[in-house]
Amino acid sequence: MKMKIAGLMALLIAGHSWADQLGIYTFTGAAGSEATYPVDSQPANAAFSDMSRGTGVTASAGSGTFAATQWSLGALDENDYFEFTITADSGYAVTLTDLAFQERRSGTGIADWSVRSSLDGYTADIATGNVPDNTDTRSQSVALGGSFAGLSTVTFRIYGYNAEAANGSWRIDNVELSGSIGSSGPPPTNVHFTVASQTVNEDAGSVSVTVVKTLPSGNVSGSVTLGGTATLGTDYTIDTTNFVMNGATTSATFTVTLIDDVDEESSETITLDLANVIGAGIASPDQTVITITDNDAEIPEQGEVVYYTGFEDGSKASYAAGNVTLSNVVWTFDEAVIGTLAGDRKNGSKSARLRTNDVATIEMQQDISGGVGVVSFLYAKYGSDGDGALTLEYSLDSGSSWLDAGTVAVESTDLTLYATNINQAGDIRFRVRKTSGPASARANVDDFTVYSLGGEPPLPAQTSTSPWRPRAQGKTRVPTPSRS
Repeated sequence: MKMKIAGLMALLIAGHSWADQLGIYTFTGAAGSEATYPVDSQPANAAFSDMSRGTGVTASAGSGTFAATQWSLGALDENDYFEFTITADSGYAVTLTDLAFQERRSGTGIADWSVRSSLDGYTADIATGNVPDNTDTRSQSVALGGSFAGLSTVTFRIYGYNAEAANGSWRIDNVELSGSIGSSGPPPTNVHFTVASQTVNEDAGSVSVTVVKTLPSGNVSGSVTLGGTATLGTDYTIDTTNFVMNGATTSATFTVTLIDDVDEESSETITLDLANVIGAGIASPDQTVITITDNDAEIPEQGEVVYYTGFEDGSKASYAAGNVTLSNVVWTFDEAVIGTLAGDRKNGSKSARLRTNDVATIEMQQDISGGVGVVSFLYAKYGSDGDGALTLEYSLDSGSSWLDAGTVAVESTDLTLYATNINQAGDIRFRVRKTSGPASARANVDDFTVYSLGGEPPLPAQTSTSPWRPRAQGKTRVPTPSRS
């Protein structure tokens, strides 16, 4: 039910001073499917456009909201968005501080959203969010940095993507823009990093870090200070720590060269902080963090392949618990499907996709006899979902109890190889569970492989933390299923 206007005003006043609110779209009385919808009221000395949609989505019903279907089933599509513009009157400028909105998806709606602006041609995310797999209404708030000061006009787009079905809907409500409007004068110049963080493998070679100036005028200089757990000269080098941006020059780039050693170590960080800036203010992000992941962990020696599934010979589209036969072995999938979507990371056309923490499981219902040496599989994040973790477990008593064989952090969209020594004789079966991460963060598993005890390794050793690349694997021997 639509919030009454008096209650809405009280809520807004509690979250913002009323003078800060420039405009709000409450969509009171809207059917949801209108082609455009106006702001509730226009501010003095500026004007809001009507709310509209991108060409890639279709208007849909949603009482008291602004709704659409046909959202991208995979990555962000530049035509799938809601959009509005604020324009200052002649002689005035707007300085924007916050964008707030409410959103709700249908049962098969989007899984991710992003806010972008016309300031950079809609290329960089101002903020992103992961949408839980439910139909609750959520409130989102986006802080706008120094780039949004002293503007004559700016357009915002709220993108939705990774929908579960083309007819899944997503709607927005109570879209509120806060800031101030004043007489225009020479706008302030600020400097900031283009990104707040990035993660690279130790063998990436080099990393570029860019500082930008918000206006193409004025002379600006400054430096960066270095910190973090990585050691300058041992783990990395940097070409310079000073920058100059004079006149129309609006960016300066530092090159960080990574030193790929052979030591097995945990992830390390390099921090760069803006300092000693002359001729401009410092805006957010004023620090950027580079996380370096190690690529030197060893994979155990493998014996002969005794079981392999790439999930190519099975089909399962529902998250409801059910059985599927893969390479002549029955598996139970609970809160898991065999994924074929663009967002599924896979070596081929299919992979397993697990969803809900501590419930999502893919589990063998038959034993592998003769003992097991090494087990390996590929894993990655689904689409642009959040980070999570997967746990490998094995049973020596036909599934009555389970032993922990290791947990991997699922933090990349690149397929990554995990392998671990089991070294158990006798009959054994396996399962993989999703054990942590946001409720809606999904993870993919592919190329589940079981090796016998001992023998020469049929695969060259690969690291367990670097992105996987295809290698020749020889023939697979599938065991005769045991009865349990």
